Amino acid sequence: MAPAPTSAELTAAALRAKEAERRRNPVPVRPDWREHFNERDIAKGAILINIEKRWLVYWEPGAVKSHAFPIAVPMTEELTRTGRTKITWRRKDPDWTATPSMIEANPEVPRYIPPGPHNPLGEYALYLSWRYYAIHGTNTPGVIGDRVTAGCFRLVSEDIKWLFDNVPNGTPV
Repeated sequence: MAPAPTSAELTAAALRAKEAERRRNPVPVRPDWREHFNERDIAKGAILINIEKRWLVYWEPGAVKSHAFPIAVPMTEELTRTGRTKITWRRKDPDWTATPSMIEANPEVPRYIPPGPHNPLGEYALYLSWRYYAIHGTNTPGVIGDRVTAGCFRLVSEDIKWLFDNVPNGTPV
């Protein structure tokens, strides 16, 4: 009888399965920015988040080039905020603080997690003008492509670092 797989082997297998699923569902055809933004917006660049498809598309200023990234999205419709916002500020090594709705839903949730490997925001965060919402990294990359967040949008480390380095504050979302 073969030994039972270790948790590390199970995690690796789950990540390989998720990556195979992403390859079957490749980057979507990027929508035309004109369907979502005006000329003034696109002059600064713009981000479109597709909740259903679980992709974030960033158009560089002037819509010269676009980049698409798989994301994790809010776990329920009630936690999903839609509409227009913008990136207002950014932080490397962000700290995490539970929102009032998180505390209400689970009084045992930690109130604060400092920067580091246990922080669900990962190493970079782009904060939106909506209170409590951000585009950020993750400490659990296997959830990218899933409905798991309490409202924010998660990306793998290399994708959020690219956005952090290339997307300016004020960018419409």
